[in-house]
Amino acid sequence: MKRFICLILLLSLVAGGVSAQGMISKWRLDNNDKQKTYDLFMSVLLNFGTVDIFMSINMNSYATATLSGLSSAQLTYDGELVPLDDSGVQKGWVPGR
Repeated sequence: MKRFICLILLLSLVAGGVSAQGMISKWRLDNNDKQKTYDLFMSVLLNFGTVDIFMSINMNSYATATLSGLSSAQLTYDGELVPLDDSGVQKGWVPGR
């Protein structure tokens, strides 16, 4: 279940970007009443390292996600969260595997 949730959250935000599948090792969800957002933190174990994801989701389903941990660089995505059935996500593959 943890893997499925992580995949939905990542793939719902990333359209035409990077996707990866992993296991959530820890997570925390906070309700920020002052800013009227939910703040989600996850550490995700991938087969090539650990990624930390911080996502802030507002009441209109708009989210900003920051991914860090594999290097000193960070990736930031902004967009609207949509149901998985409406996302049109493609799962990639590597030839010969």
